[in-house]
Amino acid sequence: MSRFHSLHPVAAIRSLARIIIALAVIFAVAAGTAANAMDRATKDLLYRKYASQLENAALARDSLRILYNMFDLSSRQGQLTHSWEILHTAVNANDINAQLDMLRTLATFNAGNDSIIDLLLRHTDAIPNKAARESTRTYILNQYFARKNRQINNPEIQAVLLDSIMKSHDLKGHDIYDEISVIYQIIQFLGVDAEGVLFRQSLDTYEALIEKLSMSDFPLKSQFLTTVALIHSRLHGDQAKAVQADRNMLALMKELEDMYRKQNRPHRDYDINRFISYRRMLSNFEGLSSRELEEVHDSILILCDKNPDLQSAIRRDGHPSGFYHMARHEYDKALPLLKDLADAPFLTSYQRQKYYRMIMDASKNTGDRQAYVDALEKFIRSSMEIDSIRDNAAKKESILRDSILHTPLLTNVANQNRTAVRRSSHTAVTLMAVSTVIALLLLLYIYLYVRLRLKKSRR
Repeated sequence: MSRFHSLHPVAAIRSLARIIIALAVIFAVAAGTAANAMDRATKDLLYRKYASQLENAALARDSLRILYNMFDLSSRQGQLTHSWEILHTAVNANDINAQLDMLRTLATFNAGNDSIIDLLLRHTDAIPNKAARESTRTYILNQYFARKNRQINNPEIQAVLLDSIMKSHDLKGHDIYDEISVIYQIIQFLGVDAEGVLFRQSLDTYEALIEKLSMSDFPLKSQFLTTVALIHSRLHGDQAKAVQADRNMLALMKELEDMYRKQNRPHRDYDINRFISYRRMLSNFEGLSSRELEEVHDSILILCDKNPDLQSAIRRDGHPSGFYHMARHEYDKALPLLKDLADAPFLTSYQRQKYYRMIMDASKNTGDRQAYVDALEKFIRSSMEIDSIRDNAAKKESILRDSILHTPLLTNVANQNRTAVRRSSHTAVTLMAVSTVIALLLLLYIYLYVRLRLKKSRR
């Protein structure tokens, strides 16, 4: 990453903010948004109202509250612009929480930009609150590494990158945020199609570390849930675990919305994030009950009905009702929708493989031979791509396994898991022994009772 040696991070951010603040109104007024169930005209009217209030705001903290409302009413592009403006204003207001919030937001928007990530990390390092600083630094590094890992296809280059990051933390577990950062990077490095011992052990460690975090670390919890949902959403993945991860994600979104309402951010919502979780849940319909299938599908329809951005996304990426009809064995309705879904540009190879498998099943049940042949050809092609990905994952795991598999960070959690299993086994054996004794006593009681009754009957 490049270095800004000549500028203090706050000064650099202010400089950058001044250049782009002027674009905020242009981007945000023209933008659609997920904010609340209101039409475009109402949102634009509200945005203009806040823009007018901003001109008359005397204090930085007043400007900050207004800017957050404008941010929540903006599209992604508008939010990107307002993020810099909010960060600049939060520095003036000495609001550390708002600074950290925008540092994470900007890292999400700019994860592939070395210079901006470097600037954000330097600003984060200047935050005086150590726990909050380290949590945000970990989030930023995780976002950066995940994006960079997708950009670099050579496993050897990936190994060098991962090795350089691991050396800074040495895997000795000095800090939980360092541990989470390393584990997250190992999982991203190996990829969601990895199946080796190191990958499974890293995933167990990741979960154990996240469970130790408080609600204030919700960005890291959200990263974890998204990672788990994606890992288990592949064709032969554990769909029940994927669905549970998204259930937990939806519950987290509700908690966050309640939190933001208390912070006087009435327009902050997670409709687009909810849609993503609901869509993924529908694609994992085997992990849903019949009742939950209907509830998830109804929720998607309600979200899409009120949100122009989601309507655009469906026109571009296909309608998730294809999964719903597939789950209900309504193959004639599912087939055309699944074809659109499988052609969406954002899909990974393993997602396409899963969708082609559904199309093959639907076309077989509708007698559409041509659709079956087309899907089979694409399924084979995607399967070959996945085989190549898994081969690379195995090679990458081989590179890492000998050096890190037995480090304290990984073995401590493994030992804890084994201890828990032993305790569970001991408890099960004890319960079995007690149950056996009770059963024998019951049989003895029945035997004596029957014998006594027979003696009385003979008399």
